[in-house]
Amino acid sequence: MQLKVSSRYKDDAILKLHEEKSFIQNENLRLRSEEAAREAVLSTLREELARETLAKSNIQLELSSKEKNAQQLQQQHQEDMNKLGSELESLLELLYSKRCAFDIMKGSS
Repeated sequence: MQLKVSSRYKDDAILKLHEEKSFIQNENLRLRSEEAAREAVLSTLREELARETLAKSNIQLELSSKEKNAQQLQQQHQEDMNKLGSELESLLELLYSKRCAFDIMKGSS
């Protein structure tokens, strides 16, 4: 009789170990599945970060180009204004000399 009881405890212990092993295997699968899901999310986030970094870089390049163009336009505008100022000064000098000539001619008549 003691042999039967002992055998029954042994069978129960083996069954319990199989249940624990099955539980551990299932838990391991669940954890691996969660890890794979996290890796998929991380991969997606990395891709988004790469796209955003590229977009930011493109925007910075475009901004730099526009700033350079704006500086060139400002420089050209300043050069044009200087040229116009010189032309205006020349025209005023010419007008003044014509006026003086006119005044001299008017005075001598």
